[in-house]
Amino acid sequence: MDDTAALIETLYSAGYAIGKNGKKFDLGCISTRRNLETIERLMKQFSPSNTLEVGFGFGGSAVVFAAMHRNHNPNGHRAHIAIDPYQSTQWDCAGRLKLQEADLSDFVEILEEKSSIALPRLLAEGRQFGMIYIDGSHVFEDVFVDAYYAVRLLKIDGYILFDDSADSHVAKVLAFINSSIPSLERQAEVTVRQKIARYLGKRQLTIYRRIGAVDREWTSRLKRF
Repeated sequence: MDDTAALIETLYSAGYAIGKNGKKFDLGCISTRRNLETIERLMKQFSPSNTLEVGFGFGGSAVVFAAMHRNHNPNGHRAHIAIDPYQSTQWDCAGRLKLQEADLSDFVEILEEKSSIALPRLLAEGRQFGMIYIDGSHVFEDVFVDAYYAVRLLKIDGYILFDDSADSHVAKVLAFINSSIPSLERQAEVTVRQKIARYLGKRQLTIYRRIGAVDREWTSRLKRF
């Protein structure tokens, strides 16, 4: 078992997460093992120098991103950005503690503000990322805003991953992307299990690669989605 696989196992072994004030959480809001393994696989394949996620929670995905950055570039200070307005409040810093336990804090910059504020600022600063993971609010308008800015923050040939794809709010945003954003190429499922999940409408994770310019002509017609 390599270091990252061991870290993933550690995230789930206790069955709960603990905050800095002793608050105990079940793991309902942590990314699935399969998602984390997919993130690990893509990071190994493409080694993006900078990554971003919306939704930090208990730190599961941030730990994997940070561990892969450490493996690829031990001097990659704050190579990953995690956005979560509730880390110090609702989540009692549970994600921060998980990063500290794994000695990975130096590789992650945590922005404790809403993604609707943080993402446009990052875009205005000219930031770009090789991989972006969207797992924040699942309300349609929030997911849409996250997608709008994240796609523009994504480098050409970079990957954007949407968690909880079967959720009706998330699925509606993905339907818009599929119908109207040709610069995003949806990636085929790898395993038989993933193909079956897509057929049944229960896909957990949807992945796109950016293959071109995102902005469309202002006269573009709205397609049904």
